[in-house]
Order: sequence, then structure tokens, then C-alpha cells
Amino acid sequence: MKNITILIVFLCSISSTVNAIPYGNYDVHQIFNKVPEKHQIELNLKYLDQMTKDLDVHAETYPPLFDCDSDKQRATEDIKKLTDLLAILKNGDPDKLIMFRAAHLNVIAHNLDIPLAAVKADSIYRQLTTKYPADAQLSYFYGLFLATSNQSDRAIFF
Repeated sequence: MKNITILIVFLCSISSTVNAIPYGNYDVHQIFNKVPEKHQIELNLKYLDQMTKDLDVHAETYPPLFDCDSDKQRATEDIKKLTDLLAILKNGDPDKLIMFRAAHLNVIAHNLDIPLAAVKADSIYRQLTTKYPADAQLSYFYGLFLATSNQSDRAIFF
């Protein structure tokens, strides 16, 4: 019986790694598109959302699940760059969706054990809930973050 239990634990532990989907190869700089005729640089939200979707597959919850260590390292570097870029974009009077993306990416960064990411996510979510108190989707994601980061006592009840 003991051998069967050990075998089941072993198989479960390797199956989670075997079933992991490889993390994609991304160039963070592609979230910006140069528009020469307008002399502007535009944000490529489609590419940003594609990266975020891939990061979600691997690190939306804790612990993150990657196919290999190099995928996790690449994702960690990508998320650091993305959160830094979005921190710059959310300065001034930022767009609601930019701030929401920044909060969500900081949640992913927190799940990848990046220092202060939870503090940044919380700060952004508090700014958003102050500005948009009736947004149910925003409240849901903020509550989910609080629950998964062991801060459920700070949840806002309606």
C-alpha cells in the first residue's frame, strides 16, 4: 500500500510538469508600433494581450507552472519589463484599461515572486476602485487578488 501511495504522489508530481505548455518567445519592444506618417509610437494592445494571455496560462495562480526553468526565467524577465513599461504609461491621467492591465500584470509578477509586485498591484487596484467604485469586474479581480495573496481580510463587501 505504501508503494502505491508513493507511486501516485510521484506520478502526480511529474504529470503537472509534463502537461505544462511551453512559454512563448516574445520581444517586449513589439508592444510599441512606430507610425512614421504620424511621427508617433502607438501601443500594440493585441501583442500585449497575447503576452498576458500566455503569462496567465503559466502564472495566473501560485505556484506558477512552466515547462522548464528557462521558460520561467524568460517569463520573469518579460513580466519585469512589461510592468516597468506599464508603470510609465500609467503616469498622469492613465486610461482605465492600461491601469487594469498594469494591475493584472503585477499580480502575475507577484505569482512569479517578484519583490513588491503585490504592493504595486494593490496600489493600482485601490486607485481603480476609488475612481470606478461601481465596476463589478474590477471589484471581482481585486477581490481575487486579495484572496490569493492572503489578504482576504481587506476585501470590500457589497
